[in-house]
Amino acid sequence: MDAEWKAYVGGGCLAATVGAGVLGAAAAVVVPQLIPARKSGYFPAEAIRNLKAIDAAQTLFRDGDRERDSVLDYGTLVELSDAALVDSAVGSGVKSGYRFEVRGSPEEPGGRWMAVANPVDRAWGFPSYATNHDGGVFASPRRLVCNDACRIPPCCRPVGK
Repeated sequence: MDAEWKAYVGGGCLAATVGAGVLGAAAAVVVPQLIPARKSGYFPAEAIRNLKAIDAAQTLFRDGDRERDSVLDYGTLVELSDAALVDSAVGSGVKSGYRFEVRGSPEEPGGRWMAVANPVDRAWGFPSYATNHDGGVFASPRRLVCNDACRIPPCCRPVGK
């Protein structure tokens, strides 16, 4: 093998080795930071999916009069679960590290509702999420509560936009 070829091959191997080393170092820094989140059971994407499922379930519950009381109103979390519109884990109020709450408006039970998903343990720094009768999912760095007006608080930002 001539000197030029050896320098070319050696340089390529060196570049690959250095590149792999840099990637390895980056992984050594990033991956350990993700492990506690996985071990804690927090899955924000799943919380968002569950809020979207609650949104769809509310429409089915109201329009189908699932309570069979001739009143077109929205359901509580337990009612949505009992009607098999959301899974039982969501219906229990806690799933994937998030605590879910659903509430209809006391002033307009058939017109407005709100749902929130808050991390069970705020120490990890995961956001809270909310949705309501207007649709869409919103994120907040603060803990959220369902309010009587069923309005998304101004501290929330749209998810995925």
